[in-house]
Amino acid sequence: MALVNAAAASTTPVATVYKKKQGASGAPAIYTVPSGRFFIGRIYMNANSTPAPKINGVEINVDNMNSGNSNHSPLEEFVLVAGTVVSVNTNTSRYTYVSGAEYAA
Repeated sequence: MALVNAAAASTTPVATVYKKKQGASGAPAIYTVPSGRFFIGRIYMNANSTPAPKINGVEINVDNMNSGNSNHSPLEEFVLVAGTVVSVNTNTSRYTYVSGAEYAA
């Protein structure tokens, strides 16, 4: 399975990840988990928007997806395995963010 919701890391992070990309920017890939690592962090947008970002081509629109919402809900945490690709949805001009850490697998 490519993603699991809310997990705790048992090791020290080996890299910090912070990516930002606009949906209308052309090439959709924003982040790929490197071989031999896994990622724990958040994937969110600057405002509530549909279509939403994708993980391995599957849209991940959830209620807490955006950081600009007035209800300030906590953002969802994702765990992604090596080879997982996060991409922006090119049908929106909203920004997508990937923020978290990589761990040795």
